[in-house]
Amino acid sequence: MNQQPPQTPVPPVLLELGGIEDFVTATAMLRATGARRWNTGRSTRRGTGSSRTFAIDHDLTAPQVAALLDFIDYGTAEGFLKVTVNAPEPDEDGAEEWWDTA
Repeated sequence: MNQQPPQTPVPPVLLELGGIEDFVTATAMLRATGARRWNTGRSTRRGTGSSRTFAIDHDLTAPQVAALLDFIDYGTAEGFLKVTVNAPEPDEDGAEEWWDTA
C-alpha cells in the first residue's frame, strides 16, 4: 500500500520574504509580530524548511497585531513581502443574535 506522508497543516497566516534592502528594520518589525519560521518540509541549503517563510499560528496580543499591520504595510510598500491568509470558514450560527446584542 502506498501511503502519503502526513501533510503539515497550513498556518492561518504565512509571510514569505523576498529581497530585503533594510534587513535590520525588516527583521525588527517581523520579530515584533511574534511570527516564527515555518518548516515547509522543503530542503534548503541550511536544512529543512524555507528560511524566508514565517508563520503566525497562535493568538496575538494587541501590540503584535499592530506590529503585523505595520509590517505588512512596510513589506508590501517595499515589495519584499507576500502574505497568505488561510482563514477558517466563518461560523454563521448565532451571528444575527450576536449582532442584535453587540
